[in-house]
Amino acid sequence: MLRAIPYHPDDDSVRIRLEGELDMDTLPELIAVLDSVGEAARVVLDCEALDFIDSTGVGYLLRWGLRRKAEGRELQLINLKPDIWETLNVLGFFAVLAQ
Repeated sequence: MLRAIPYHPDDDSVRIRLEGELDMDTLPELIAVLDSVGEAARVVLDCEALDFIDSTGVGYLLRWGLRRKAEGRELQLINLKPDIWETLNVLGFFAVLAQ
């Protein structure tokens, strides 16, 4: 189960708290929330309560982040648990988004 709870601190920024597991079964919920961010210049995914992410979730976030970057917008992941950070790092997630 995944809960994606959006919070809009201002007009140019959206913060989304992720709770639970992000995988093939729960990805549609995240997609629906990300589709609703509109033209926000900055999207912050607060991953403090994210317990698991599989390759489907990683791949989608990477494609979504690259698309936003090409549009001059920002995706930021914060409060990652060490094991999730390590998974993303080993897969090159941060390096690809930094290019």
